[in-house]
Amino acid sequence: MLSTMLALGSMAWALPPAPAPLTISAEETAALSAGEVVFRDGAAGTRVAVLDVEAPPAAVMSAVMDLSPRVADIGALLSMDEYLDAPGRKGARWELGASVYSATFHVLYEYDAAQGWCVYTLDASKENDIKSTDGSYQVYAVDGGSRLVYRSQQTSSILPSWLMQKFAHDGAVELLTGIRARAGG
Repeated sequence: MLSTMLALGSMAWALPPAPAPLTISAEETAALSAGEVVFRDGAAGTRVAVLDVEAPPAAVMSAVMDLSPRVADIGALLSMDEYLDAPGRKGARWELGASVYSATFHVLYEYDAAQGWCVYTLDASKENDIKSTDGSYQVYAVDGGSRLVYRSQQTSSILPSWLMQKFAHDGAVELLTGIRARAGG
């Protein structure tokens, strides 16, 4: 999916355009107004999580790209080491675990903060314990604040599927509410 964006050699990534803002149902609007994270299934097995934040898009996007606080926000994350920090690009080594299971993987992020858009994919040039992770963060203005849309898709060969599903749901709630808290919303 997004892994095709990785360029060979010294060529730069090509950041795809952000999708159109989501159409939100009345039921989803009520949940978002109550401060809840709304989930829906997206195309090709992608999971979509949405949260409204009472902060401007620039503050939300800044919190999205501040990777290190996620270790404290997300219970399953054990550590993070940032190995790339360049304009519009970041790379991070993540370790997650629960019980007797753990996994280490590397993620590359490409972003345009002014556009409120970030895509990420597994860094295939490094050793990874999961097969894939792809997704995006999208931030845009809504009435009095911002809407944060998180899309994710991942597969693992060493973690059981039930644990990956738990990480995907619980981790997304912890991720988005942590971003909201740091953005000031």
